[in-house]
Amino acid sequence: MKTSIFLALLISSVQVLADIQVAVIDTGFCPKLLTIKPNIKIEKVIDLTDSIKEDYCKKFNKSSPRFHGHLVLQTFIDQLQNTQEKIIITPLIVFDKNGKQLANYWQQALKKHYDFILSGAQLMTNEKIATDLQGQWFVAAPHLNPGVYKESIFFPASIAPLQNLFIIGSSPDNGQLYKDKVDYYFPDSTGELRGSSYAVSIAAAKAINLCGNEIKANLRSCLVSKTFK
Repeated sequence: MKTSIFLALLISSVQVLADIQVAVIDTGFCPKLLTIKPNIKIEKVIDLTDSIKEDYCKKFNKSSPRFHGHLVLQTFIDQLQNTQEKIIITPLIVFDKNGKQLANYWQQALKKHYDFILSGAQLMTNEKIATDLQGQWFVAAPHLNPGVYKESIFFPASIAPLQNLFIIGSSPDNGQLYKDKVDYYFPDSTGELRGSSYAVSIAAAKAINLCGNEIKANLRSCLVSKTFK
C-alpha cells in the first residue's frame, strides 16, 4: 500500500513538472499552418477583442501585420528543443479587426494564468494596467515607429523592473526604446521576422530550453547561473 501511494505521488509530481502552460500575445495565429514538435500542443486561439469573425487564415500572408503573431509563435516553436517538459501553448489575440489594441484586451489576458508569457507586442497607453504580473513574461522591447516617440509609454515594459518580467532587445537597433530596462539583447534576423520580435522569440525558447524545470520557481536566477546569452 505504501509503495502504491509513493508511486502515485511520484507520477503526479512528474506530471506537474512536465507541463508548461505558455501564452503568446500578439496579432493573429493560424494553428493549422504551424509546424510543431511532438512535445508541443497548441490550444484554440482566444480572440480577446471578440471582433475577428472571418477566417483570416484563408488569406494567409506572412508580410501582413495580422500574421505577426504567427511568425513570432513559429519562430519560438522552431527554437524549442525536445525536452521532457510538455509545452501547452495558448495564442491570445489583442489586436482587433482594425489592428488596434485597447487596455481592456490586455486586462483580460492578465486575468488568465499561465506559467510563461511571450509577447511580441506591447500596448502604448497612459492608463495604469497593472503593477505586477503572474507568471514569467518575455516581452519585445518597443521601438520608434510613426506615431511612437521617445516619451511614449508602453505596457508592460513601463512597469519594469520586476523579477518575472524580461525585456528583450535586438542588436543592432538604433530606434529601440526602454534601453535602460532591457535585460538581454539578441542579434537581429535577416528573415521574415525582424527586430526585437525575433529576438524575444529566440530568447523565450532558449529560456525554456535552459531552465524549463525552473520556470515555476526562480527563472531569473537560473538564467543568470547558466549565463543566458
